[in-house]
Amino acid sequence: MKRTRIYLCVTLFCVAISGPVLAQGTAFALKESVSSRQSVRGTIRNVIFAEARSNGKVELYPRVIFYKDRIVEFFDDQGRLISSMPFGAYFLSPGGSFVGLQRRQGDESPYSMGRTFTLYDSGGNERFVDSYKHKGLDHGYGFCISDKDGSVVKIDGSYAILFFMDNKGTLKKQVEIFGKIEGEMMRSFLADFSPDGHYFVVLTEKELADNFRNVSPSATLTITETRPVPVPKKKKGPSTSNPPLSKKKPVRTKVVPPTEHSSDENLALILFDDSGEELWREYLDVPNPRKIGIAKAAEYILVLSKGFIKESGERDYTIYLFDRNGNIVKRIEYSKDVSLGIPLDMQVCFSYDNRYCAIANANWVMVLETATGGIVWQEKFAWETRTSIANRIKVIADIEFASTQEGNFLIVEAIDRTRMEGRRLSTTSDFLVIDSAGEVIQDYRFSSLEKTYYRPKFVVDSQNQQLMFGFGTKIMKLDLR
Repeated sequence: MKRTRIYLCVTLFCVAISGPVLAQGTAFALKESVSSRQSVRGTIRNVIFAEARSNGKVELYPRVIFYKDRIVEFFDDQGRLISSMPFGAYFLSPGGSFVGLQRRQGDESPYSMGRTFTLYDSGGNERFVDSYKHKGLDHGYGFCISDKDGSVVKIDGSYAILFFMDNKGTLKKQVEIFGKIEGEMMRSFLADFSPDGHYFVVLTEKELADNFRNVSPSATLTITETRPVPVPKKKKGPSTSNPPLSKKKPVRTKVVPPTEHSSDENLALILFDDSGEELWREYLDVPNPRKIGIAKAAEYILVLSKGFIKESGERDYTIYLFDRNGNIVKRIEYSKDVSLGIPLDMQVCFSYDNRYCAIANANWVMVLETATGGIVWQEKFAWETRTSIANRIKVIADIEFASTQEGNFLIVEAIDRTRMEGRRLSTTSDFLVIDSAGEVIQDYRFSSLEKTYYRPKFVVDSQNQQLMFGFGTKIMKLDLR
């Protein structure tokens, strides 16, 4: 198949999807915009992009920029600086409409127990400040922010407590996930709001690290599929952007899949509504969960976990796809050769209509049809993972769906990373356009003399005409036509 390479310097995979199957072939193309490179004050840690509208046309611009030196800047749609301030850690809502900044209070040493969490909208306007103290060196808090209205869930990682707050910092509900338990040290938490902000999902453990050893290192797994749980037929009637969920008992003892090991109801996947009411809970028996993804209206939830590295150099992975009522749609197991030191960059995204889910891990991509969990396509990209100097690798950094008149497109970015002083530093980005058979039909590369450890997410505008990303000290824009 003919392959077009544009040497301007990033690798994205775009998969044309239309209807229940993926459409082959498209006129989709990437090209650099005029005046598309913008220099900023320092090395970019992360960026929030927004849209400016004029005469019906949409233009992307950097709204909030986080820098390596822990300074954040807020801009208006004309590129004028609104405000600038320091931060210790930051938290973003799924769509970037709200920003949370964490700072130390009093003693500036790393062991200072006092903290503040300040919520801002993307225009730099302060919403509220929450002051708190860590109860010890092994105690800490995390925060998740709703893109709908800026409501916040404060997570006590040691005592497994959730604090549901509104966008003024007022406590709405406190939830002790496992009741009264000892706060020995930080538990593993994976949590996020749904993109529409109506639901909140959390995956955490009751007993510290028990779930990380409940796997057989000798198990040999290849890609397999189990029979999907039947999905109830949708009743006829008016559609809603926030479909109701059927409530179930808070605790379900079914462990899926059954194994010779028992999780003893340790690893819990829980779905809440935005008021903090628990809708359902599933206990899983999987090792080392690494990533969760939640679709709009919590229609689907995906969990990724990884097992031990075997003597063969392979590592086992498990994918669980749940529907909105906590039923398992599909469970998929696969193995990957990790002996070459490929980093475990796991990415998950759902299409705008929730019909497809894409999963990326290192140099491998899988696209699932969410209704059945069936694999639409999967591809391992045969990049050279090591060079003669044994320090350069190429991995997938980000994936995102975009919709056009031709259908949905999956955009995947791959980057080269050069290991320097113990850190993996980006040197190039590549965007690949891939058809439904996994064939690369276009490849766009962005190279830079800059080397940066940070790789911000890229964004596609609502009209699917532009793509924007940050690299080093530059903001880049690509036209999708």
